[in-house]
Amino acid sequence: MPRRGLARIAAATVIGPLLGGCLPFLPPFLPWDPDVAPVDASLVVRNETNDDWVIVVDSGGPAAFAVPAGAAGEIPIWIGTPTAARLLDRDCTEVAELELELEPPQAGAIPEIVIDEPGVLRAGEPGSTEGDLPMLAEYFECGVVAAAIEPGEGATGASGSLTVHGENGGLWSVNPATGEATLLVGDDGDFLAAGYTLSPDGSRVAIATWDEETYVPSIAIADADGSDERLLVENGDFPTWSPDGTRIAYIDADPFAGGSALTVIDADGGEPRRLAAQASWMAWSPDGTRIAFIADATHDEMFDSEEPGTLWVVDVESGDVTELAATAPFSAAPAWSPDGSLIAFVGGTIETTDLRVIDADGGNERVVSEGDGASFTEPAWSPDGSRLAAVSYEFGFVALTTSVIIVDPTGAEADRVVVTSSEDSFYAPTWSPDGAWLALTRTDVSFRSSTVVVDLEDGSETTVARNTVGIAGWRP
Repeated sequence: MPRRGLARIAAATVIGPLLGGCLPFLPPFLPWDPDVAPVDASLVVRNETNDDWVIVVDSGGPAAFAVPAGAAGEIPIWIGTPTAARLLDRDCTEVAELELELEPPQAGAIPEIVIDEPGVLRAGEPGSTEGDLPMLAEYFECGVVAAAIEPGEGATGASGSLTVHGENGGLWSVNPATGEATLLVGDDGDFLAAGYTLSPDGSRVAIATWDEETYVPSIAIADADGSDERLLVENGDFPTWSPDGTRIAYIDADPFAGGSALTVIDADGGEPRRLAAQASWMAWSPDGTRIAFIADATHDEMFDSEEPGTLWVVDVESGDVTELAATAPFSAAPAWSPDGSLIAFVGGTIETTDLRVIDADGGNERVVSEGDGASFTEPAWSPDGSRLAAVSYEFGFVALTTSVIIVDPTGAEADRVVVTSSEDSFYAPTWSPDGAWLALTRTDVSFRSSTVVVDLEDGSETTVARNTVGIAGWRP
């Protein structure tokens, strides 16, 4: 399954992780505002010239599509009402722009855009197209460059450094005390083609790439600044470093091998070892001896099934696999407690989920927070293992409410709401090393994202970086 870059993955969390990509682990909630929900399936683009062009449609987030000479096809609208179309040549130089005045819902005829000589965009007649048209392919070479990361404000008392993903594809270090942002690797604007994951010691980076022509995913390893890049494995995606940084777990995307096998390989290269035939979200145990993962019954059927998934643990050395518990359909990633004795996961149904904890060797499964009509995702343990943070989504009559809560896994204390909003979405809760702060990615209704930190003592929020789409970790 293609990742198509971490920027799209994070945006997909906002529109349900989706991005026109193929996230195999879609959760049972779609956090978008009803006012900007998908309005139609497509726009028709007709190229009446003898040249190849690229069309960029701004609809919630920009995407580029190849339009060959004389071709006509459809552009999918993933979310939002399209506001503008831009015409680019093969060198990705913009030559024309057309403002789109489309009011949702777009009932009836599909709107049409026409490319005329000598490189002019104009609105066509809706409904003039007859018969089925092919979908135009996304053109990643023009890799629509998003806004550069912007430093935010400093959070007095915060320490360490946050590793965040920039909207334009780079991996950055942000000082939460000052808001200063430093580029680590990437930032070439080609965020649909690569995603970066730092090793635990910060010395190396795993680069997940998706070939835009062959659609073959691969994983490369490079020094932390992107130098000395070398191919690690083809047909691999979603690389996850072991705690000691010596191995990488990933999903083997080879379609002849099932397309979703949990596999481990030495970070310096070598022969891959397949540990499980089907897997999605994975998490290494703190001691690096085991991997927890989800086998989702809906992995192949996507929305056609509401069957629960299954939480498994595999011993990395022996390959022994243990089934632990049923999870919610489209479950979020499991989370190990810092001492490796417990695993937090999401259970329940597609309508409502709850936050659960189970002993890492199986047994003693218990609900630590009930959803009561909401859906949980992204459980995250505090550094001392005494608390769990999680994101909760709840659909109301006209709006979606997103909350981040802190749960006492023993049940001794009531849940605490850290932030809640019916306008903004929150995800990627990340604890500070001292457990005094919580970092979050916040996305507003215009799909602009930022990194905020919350002081858990007084509840104050500080935006430490803007135009960021995900949090990779918080280092001392």
